[in-house]
Amino acid sequence: MYRIRTSCWLASAAIVLGLLAVSLAQNPKEPKEPDNIIPLTSGIEVLRNQSFAAGQSEPIQANVPYCLSGTSLIIFPVWVIGKEVEIWENGSWRSLHPTDAVPPTMNGQPTRLRFFVRDLLSSQETRRLVFDKVREEVARLRNLKAEQLSIREPRMKEFRLSIFVPLSGERPDPVISLPVILSETVFSEPLGQFVEVPLDSLSVQEVQQQRGEKPLRVMDLRLRIEAPFQCRFEQVQLMAPLKQLQNHLAQLQNQLLPKTLDKATAPTWLIVPPVATQGQGQQALQVRDLLLHTLELRILVRDDFRKQATVNFLLQQLLDHALSQAKLTEMQDNQMVAILLGQQATLTATVGELRKISLQDRKERETVLNQLLDNWEAQQRGERIQNQAGVQAEFSTAFVRGKGAANVSDQKSSEQAHAQRRKEHLETLQKCLDNLKNHFEGRLPTLSGISLEQQGLLQVKRSLEADIQQFRFTTGWADYRWPALSPAFSPDEVLTQLRSEVETLTRSQKELQDSIREVRQLNEKLPDYRKEVEELGKQLWQIKEDLDQTQAKALRNDLEKLHRQLSRDIEGLGEKARQLESRTEQDIKALRGKELADLSKRLEELEASFSSLPREFNLGYFVCTLAWVSCAVERGGGYKEFNLGDFVCTLAWVPNGRHLVVALGDGTIQALDPRTGNLVRTFKGHEGTVYSVAVSRDGRYVVSGSGDKTVRLWDLQTGQEVRRFTGHEAGVISVAVSPDGRYVVSGSDDKTVRLWDV
Repeated sequence: MYRIRTSCWLASAAIVLGLLAVSLAQNPKEPKEPDNIIPLTSGIEVLRNQSFAAGQSEPIQANVPYCLSGTSLIIFPVWVIGKEVEIWENGSWRSLHPTDAVPPTMNGQPTRLRFFVRDLLSSQETRRLVFDKVREEVARLRNLKAEQLSIREPRMKEFRLSIFVPLSGERPDPVISLPVILSETVFSEPLGQFVEVPLDSLSVQEVQQQRGEKPLRVMDLRLRIEAPFQCRFEQVQLMAPLKQLQNHLAQLQNQLLPKTLDKATAPTWLIVPPVATQGQGQQALQVRDLLLHTLELRILVRDDFRKQATVNFLLQQLLDHALSQAKLTEMQDNQMVAILLGQQATLTATVGELRKISLQDRKERETVLNQLLDNWEAQQRGERIQNQAGVQAEFSTAFVRGKGAANVSDQKSSEQAHAQRRKEHLETLQKCLDNLKNHFEGRLPTLSGISLEQQGLLQVKRSLEADIQQFRFTTGWADYRWPALSPAFSPDEVLTQLRSEVETLTRSQKELQDSIREVRQLNEKLPDYRKEVEELGKQLWQIKEDLDQTQAKALRNDLEKLHRQLSRDIEGLGEKARQLESRTEQDIKALRGKELADLSKRLEELEASFSSLPREFNLGYFVCTLAWVSCAVERGGGYKEFNLGDFVCTLAWVPNGRHLVVALGDGTIQALDPRTGNLVRTFKGHEGTVYSVAVSRDGRYVVSGSGDKTVRLWDLQTGQEVRRFTGHEAGVISVAVSPDGRYVVSGSDDKTVRLWDV
């Protein structure tokens, strides 16, 4: 009975194992996927321009990257950049304005900038706001219930920050800084912290040349943050680009051979010169990273995120399979090798030639290295290479050539940049050969390299295909690049200011159009106004004639009365003289002296009375003649009349009495000789009627106020305009000069009085 039960149990177990084996055969090696592993097929999406009101501070605008996998909502770090952008200058940090230029160097050193960086998920308050808002927005977009979504955070490695400049064109936007690894404190500091970023001076100069020598401003900069995250790669995603990667590896092998070596075979090994502190394993990692970077530049030019993640993963796997180790001393001296010098240059030659050059001192090498650079520059210019050397070099940086008829300063700047670039290339080659020299002398570990033989690459591809086919999906690391970040003021703050200026200009333009419309309406009514003015002028002219006749008649009557009174006084004096004849001569002389004194005093009083009579008749507008009345008793009565040809607005005496300044209705000012009425000088310049004139006490200057809203100072001797005062918003009605001649005061229809410093 026991045996039967045991047999049944074994049979059941065999059936279960068989079913399990069939299941495993159908789904081989399917790994369990954690919640925070992102399926690459889902893709990463971004909620743009989300606003988060945290506490008493202003709302924060940010882009939130997320990925939805089933009901798992995976939210990436939310990076924001503050307004503060500072530059290291003279031992301290100085704030920069959005329009400030960013120099390539400061005091001979590469420029150092720092930005205020913050992760909103580092604060519990903003973390809760971000999670709640993203859950609500995603649920609304996908027609889900918010409570169904569970929040997860991805598994990520170190974050790298760099600066780039967005340019139009097919090439990637150029990076102008060295990459900076963000500190762990950035993720734990709720308020954020400053991150210092050193610029690459040569990259900044190249960007300025591409921009047409325009200065690079703070508002032109963008920050880029990248980090690898753990994700899931589907089998169908990995198999498609594998063939493409193999083709690029083959192309890379062919490109490593300089075109100037016609008969040389392609290099079998790619080698990175080590430094004394690095071992063989570190050298292998250097080779892998350099090849990965080189292939990324050639394959991933402006591709989308999904393809980039797949290509990066396949490149890493492919290079890990293909990486092998070799001793340079075991290779033949005539075997071609390519030395990768960082990301700047490739040196191609035989092992024997490299050994020979590296064992020379730096001065002896310089001749060969200069020839290498000359050959490379000639190749860039498309010229024929002379005295071809056995060693060739390729540089990744572009050769700087003059374009068109550049001016002297541009040519000088280009020559300086070329000299600096050549100096750096020479130093890079020298360091490489120094490391090789140490290796050949046995002072460094064995060199490592990667084999790029076509047959070996094919075998590596087959091996990688077999690994991929064992799983429906696999887990790996892929790089994610956050949306470009810019300081809060750039470019939004500048655009806001521009919009405000545009609105102000629009309002001014509308007001100008309204004014033009009013002027046109006034022009249409101008003929009617002219008729009214002419009628008013005729009436004023008639009033003026009547007034002239009345004043002339009154003046003649006053003069006749004075003449009769004077005659009576003289007759009385004669009578008194005859009465004094009987007196002694001495008494007569005394009395005559007293009487003569009284007579003289009386004559002075009479002359003063004459001087108080009106000498000029200024009736303001539309008076077309100027009358001058002589008041000297000995010259008798009467007046002179000067015809000036236009109505007189105002007039003033020169203190010495030799000139009379008259302002006419046509906007001109005339200086007249009052004795003859002749024109002495004319002052022209006003564009409107001159309402008021004044003369300085020293008689040197004439001041005038006009309907053109200006006050002008004239030289009386030359008639030239000395100074012009502007500021009134309406016509100037009156002007006056201070006694010391230092100030001019003016009154205007704009209801203001202004004091001007001459």
